[in-house]
Amino acid sequence: MTTEPEPRQASPGAAQPGPVPGFDLQADPAGEPPAVPDYPAPTPPQGRWTRRSRLAFRSWRRTRPFWGGFFVVLGGGEILFSEKAPLKVIVHFGLTGLAGYLIPAVMVLCGVLLVFNPQQRLFYAILSVLLALASWPTSNLGGFFLGMLFGLLGGSLAFAWTPLADLPPHKQPKPKVPRGKPPKAAAEG
Repeated sequence: MTTEPEPRQASPGAAQPGPVPGFDLQADPAGEPPAVPDYPAPTPPQGRWTRRSRLAFRSWRRTRPFWGGFFVVLGGGEILFSEKAPLKVIVHFGLTGLAGYLIPAVMVLCGVLLVFNPQQRLFYAILSVLLALASWPTSNLGGFFLGMLFGLLGGSLAFAWTPLADLPPHKQPKPKVPRGKPPKAAAEG
């Protein structure tokens, strides 16, 4: 025994909602489906928050060897996943292949430390290159070559990275001048 709710009746003095312009909710008497709105659907605002957060991330990223750390983490992760591959060609040496898991785990740690501790970048970069080379005999040919190459690339990028303060003055980027305004030196002279 189910009871359906009674239809709600409007009070005698309440205003009835009118039709929404550009959108017909009632079907055509011929049995066709309701009309589609003739205005475009609203798009999410591309406001200042997305731009501000993107620019903040960009400025943070430029103060550290971000891409070097990214590639080292990618290489270490790929080597770790190749250790767990369900293939018959997996090689494990020694104590159940402990070095095969230890070397890529330290590579991932070096990549994270490259990004979050850029003051010690030279040590972490050299260590990640040496670990990538050591993964060749211990971790399935360095994660089937791909992980080793990512580790070498990331370590090399991190080793070559220098902060802007370390650059000589003639190689530092010049500040950008907004369009339409003359530089201060030209305006004063």
